[in-house]
Amino acid sequence: MSAPRSTPRRITGRMVLIGMVAFFAVVITVNGIFLYLALDSFPGIETENSYRKGLAHDETLAADRAQRALGWRLDLSWQASGAARGRIELGLAGADGRPLTGRDVRLSLRRPVHAGDDRVARLAESVPGRYGADVTLPAPGNWDAIVTIARPGAPDYRHIQRIIVP
Repeated sequence: MSAPRSTPRRITGRMVLIGMVAFFAVVITVNGIFLYLALDSFPGIETENSYRKGLAHDETLAADRAQRALGWRLDLSWQASGAARGRIELGLAGADGRPLTGRDVRLSLRRPVHAGDDRVARLAESVPGRYGADVTLPAPGNWDAIVTIARPGAPDYRHIQRIIVP
């Protein structure tokens, strides 16, 4: 006795529609997942001239070693005086522990995840080796404080520190 023959399934318009809807649903779901992961993992870093900075990487490392060899000690702090307002204080001492006085100290405050809210200030020396400035920020949160100390005849000294503004 032979097995009964089954009739081949016919492809209907309904099957084609279901297949197309399923295909596009999978594509849209996968794209949505990738979009979410890309936006969630973006660190907010924006670098101008990244190619040129990459070419100068060895010089950057050499300048960093020379800066560390100075042995300067920096103590940066934020003292809040209101909502996103406060005072930045910087203690600056040499390798021997003596205060460094008469320096041209500039401060740049940048939000790590949002461009456009940057603030710039010049820190004034209040007592030998102590520099400060009152700062009003557009919002509380994490800020990168970039301290730049001018050194005539040598590259500027740079120090970057994350501060949290309550």
